[in-house]
Amino acid sequence: MVKSYPLHALLALCAALLTASCGDEAEWAAGEGTLRVVLADVSGTTHTRSTPSELGTPAAEQFHISITDANGRKVYGKPHTAADIPLAAGDYTVEASYGDNATIAYDAPYYVGTAATTVETGKVAAAEVRCTVGNALVSARFGRDDAERERFDKFYSDYALQVWNGDKAATLSGPQPTRSAYFPAGTSVRLVFTGTLRADGRTVSTTLDAQGTGFPATFQAADHATVTLSLPDPESAAAVDISTVELTEATMAETIPLSWLPTPVATPTHTYDAQGLLTGTDIAFNNAYPGLEWRAVLTDADGNIVRTAEGTGAIASRGVENAATWPYIPAGTYTATYYVSIDGAMQQTKTADVTVAAPEITVTADAYTSYSKYLAGDVDGANACDAFTVYAPTVSAGIAPALLHNSRYNYTLTTTLGGNTIGTTTDDNAATLPDQTGIEPSLTPHAITATVLFGGTTASATKEVRITGLPATYNPPTDTYWDYHYDGIGNVWGAWEDDHVRLGKNTVSQPQSITCDRFAVPAGTKVEAPYSVMMHGATVATTLSLSFGSDTYFSEKSPGGAFVSKDVYYEDTKTFTVSADATQAKANNSYGSGQTCSRIYYMNFLYGK
Repeated sequence: MVKSYPLHALLALCAALLTASCGDEAEWAAGEGTLRVVLADVSGTTHTRSTPSELGTPAAEQFHISITDANGRKVYGKPHTAADIPLAAGDYTVEASYGDNATIAYDAPYYVGTAATTVETGKVAAAEVRCTVGNALVSARFGRDDAERERFDKFYSDYALQVWNGDKAATLSGPQPTRSAYFPAGTSVRLVFTGTLRADGRTVSTTLDAQGTGFPATFQAADHATVTLSLPDPESAAAVDISTVELTEATMAETIPLSWLPTPVATPTHTYDAQGLLTGTDIAFNNAYPGLEWRAVLTDADGNIVRTAEGTGAIASRGVENAATWPYIPAGTYTATYYVSIDGAMQQTKTADVTVAAPEITVTADAYTSYSKYLAGDVDGANACDAFTVYAPTVSAGIAPALLHNSRYNYTLTTTLGGNTIGTTTDDNAATLPDQTGIEPSLTPHAITATVLFGGTTASATKEVRITGLPATYNPPTDTYWDYHYDGIGNVWGAWEDDHVRLGKNTVSQPQSITCDRFAVPAGTKVEAPYSVMMHGATVATTLSLSFGSDTYFSEKSPGGAFVSKDVYYEDTKTFTVSADATQAKANNSYGSGQTCSRIYYMNFLYGK
């Protein structure tokens, strides 16, 4: 059937003109004037109407303007423009046209109009062109009433009316054809009914006799013949005939090409709840077909329908309203196919790409260590922690649980520590993982990272934590974590006793020390260092120093000389601020000849206040 629209919508969608002010200034060359081409409204009124803003680009710009001079020579041929066209003074014929005037085609109106005008030197001439339908069309109906239409469906599995123009045909398929066959004026066409019999599957074809029915022998411009076929009882293949032919004059208003309708603007927006959790995706279809019932279908690259919407005017689509749609639309490029209701049936108009951006998924990662407690001012809490543990790694993803449990979307929440995976969940938007123990100290922060993969979108967050090696309690220092050094050859492991480590009292008179490298304490950290040591003087003097990184917090020299033999004990706590990044603690005895020695009972390192 020919496309028809509500009258108010038709008037809003018709081709119209944008008339420039006649007061515009113009400059002319010698012997030249200008021509302003105006496409008049098809409503028959004398005034003109601006193109509706809903159409975007004016429909007038879709027309082609051809200008010929008095000798029939074409002097201009371009798309319509509101700008004045410079022409030499003289008489002209202006033709405006739209369409290809094809031999036979579906829903392809051809519009044409002409006007004569005269251009005068130094003046602006106006040519008002009124376009009408320049080709002809045939529409089809199967059955004079519902009962007869049901007989067509009962007798035939499929059926159609073919409209032949020479050796080309357009097929108008039943039971309610939504398309019309267009062809040039001055054409004679013939009608052929075809169908497949349900009884035996045979295909039948019958050329219909249109004589005496009012069907034009030769079609004139704007002729619109609506052919109603009948199938009375008793049913037989030969019984199909032309019942009536309704001949009307087609107007531009009722044959507006679907290509003139605006393409709706689809605007996807991801939605979030009060807690900021991603809940879905809405799509607003703005600039929609004014006054018409329409439908939008959004498909992904694989052809899956992810959203549908239908209504009148601008509407919004929400996936949660229909179980057949996707509540959330992943980021990517989709195809929107638009339809309008024509004679009660939805007919496709246009397609357009729709880009859906990635959502803003909130991701969190958290954990604490002794050092983060210290930085927060909780020194006692810091010293109560294990020095080498990352406590309570906790991660979350800002996605509503309903989406996570929707099988349409893939989802994982992965947690890593220092690049190593320590946890993965696929069914919850938050996780608290076990404490991570035995983490080595490092001046480079350790990274707890939560990474979310949801519906093709990846988001992540990182929490940096430090393992410093504090608090450290060595009572006494043992060779498990401390190394013994002296300037002779090899280590002297016999210096480790049950309750202390001895430096000195060797046969080799050289400095001796123990060091521990289980630290990574940033500069500026306050350290509280309890210690207990003893120095034994003998024939020579020796110096014992305790240091943390580059900071020496204890240094004493023992007496020395003939017959000197004296034990001096030192037990204290020193608090200092680390002056440079510290990675080592050290106890150094400067000399070990004879009985001269030092004993280390404990060396502890805590966060200081």
